[in-house]
Amino acid sequence: IPLSTEPGEVPRVRHVVRATLHSWGLAGSEDVTLLLVSELVTNALHHGLPPLELRLSADGGRVRVEVFDAAGDHRPALQFAPLDAARGRGIEIVQALASRWGSAPAPTGKVVWFEVDAASSR
Repeated sequence: IPLSTEPGEVPRVRHVVRATLHSWGLAGSEDVTLLLVSELVTNALHHGLPPLELRLSADGGRVRVEVFDAAGDHRPALQFAPLDAARGRGIEIVQALASRWGSAPAPTGKVVWFEVDAASSR
């Protein structure tokens, strides 16, 4: 899914991911997946460089989301934001809720990914 840098991109992507999870019969993993998608796409929009892309897959009982951007030198790191900070908790949230997560170099920059256990709604 190509991502734009336009306002409203995060809600649009959540809508697409929700519809895809439902079509795969994986609505049970929807809440956590959508929250973490919001975090990774927001991070890519704020810290990454275009082109941006989201890839979504399901295999072996897990949903995997990958967000690609061209800022290969700016990989996410776990940091603990002060309690009064308005931002800076995205990766902390991803680590707390994802089954697994990470980042890696990609041919055109980097990929940040997470996996969640998929609960079938069927």
